[in-house]
Amino acid sequence: METEVSIDEGVGEGNREERRPRLLRAEGSVLSEEFIEGLERQADATAQQLALHISSLHASLHAMQTFKMSADNTTAAVSTAVAQMHGFLTKCQQLNQDLPPIDDLAKQIKDLRRTLDLFEMLTLRFGRT
Repeated sequence: METEVSIDEGVGEGNREERRPRLLRAEGSVLSEEFIEGLERQADATAQQLALHISSLHASLHAMQTFKMSADNTTAAVSTAVAQMHGFLTKCQQLNQDLPPIDDLAKQIKDLRRTLDLFEMLTLRFGRT
């Protein structure tokens, strides 16, 4: 003859909305109710630890995804900065090539200024006499 044994009786967790399935136990079974209750407590503790580990893994995965996004954004920003720096250096080289005529023009302007100063000095000197 079989006896129905509830594995959630006497656990001390109060009235549960969700009832666990009942174990069918043959009369004279070597499994005592205390053993079954202890096994249930260990299963509950294991389930809670598993839930904590899964939660921890989820948090770690989220952190890894955040790190990946940060690394991807940083890589994109560095690539953009390198491309802009290449453009800047190209413009600087072009400016260096374009500057020698400006230097010549500056020399001509200085010569013109000296000539004008000399002309002004001569006109002032000869204009008084």
